[in-house]
Amino acid sequence: MRPQILTRQDFTRYLPQFIELYGNCFSGPINEQYFIWRYFECGKDLLISIIIDKGKVVSFYAASPWQLVNKNETTKSAVALNTMTHPDYSGRGLFPMLARYLYNYMRTLGYEQVILFPNHLSNKTATKKLGAQTIYEIPSLELNVEEYIVENIDLLPTDNEFDLIYEDARFLREGRAHVLKDSGYLRWRYYQNPMNEYINFVINNNGKADGYVVCKEYEDKLNIVDIGFLNIIQADNLIYNAIVYAKKTHKKYATIWAPINTEFHLLLESMKFKNNYPIQYFSIVHLSDEDSFKELNHYNNWFVQLGDNCSVY
Repeated sequence: MRPQILTRQDFTRYLPQFIELYGNCFSGPINEQYFIWRYFECGKDLLISIIIDKGKVVSFYAASPWQLVNKNETTKSAVALNTMTHPDYSGRGLFPMLARYLYNYMRTLGYEQVILFPNHLSNKTATKKLGAQTIYEIPSLELNVEEYIVENIDLLPTDNEFDLIYEDARFLREGRAHVLKDSGYLRWRYYQNPMNEYINFVINNNGKADGYVVCKEYEDKLNIVDIGFLNIIQADNLIYNAIVYAKKTHKKYATIWAPINTEFHLLLESMKFKNNYPIQYFSIVHLSDEDSFKELNHYNNWFVQLGDNCSVY
């Protein structure tokens, strides 16, 4: 069994097998529209490696292209997605084989790094066999909404289809590395997602977004998955708006990620958010000269949000 890089021409051909393989590996629902959106429409590069045995796809590994903003420069990066191996083929080392094969292919395309959010089952393999470095174990910040007293305010307007102009460079991230989030990315990531629905509250300045906060309802929680703001006062306004919305929709908790050692993290603490579960591994695999990007090995140099962990949120 040898790995191969999937071409765009073969994606449609093997799509029913990907759906079947997913069903053999995971318990959650999936559909073809999600696979097309997540793997095929995420960028011009299709980053998928597969292993076929006896005419069947038995193992699958993929990444999704990112534009990473680092030190005011944009580099080609990607986020690793789900790996799938048929239970009959487990224990044969197919996951690291496929990952290494895909990473070598990505090097030829000029990719500089792959970001991973491994779980407790895959973290050891990613570290020992793929050379991933754990940047941080990110806790969820959680607010008990039921105990939070809010004023009865009018909610900010929404732009769920991301029709406004979103300029990544305007949003305050204190010079930290982050995924480039412009109108096209945000529209694809949230509005066009066929599996989840999001609500996007905005500060609208004559057709240009001065601030936004993207939320997703999940059971008794409101997940604040993405936020952009020009200053900390706007951040306060956006988060407070999300809390009021959580109150109005009878949620018990609101959750968010926030980088440590920032005014934004201190703001959330002052609003009574505190560390809680789940805690998420956040790792990196360098595909080029690591010394050129060594600052990315430190969490203090990142602005990561819940929505960046796209396999979950």
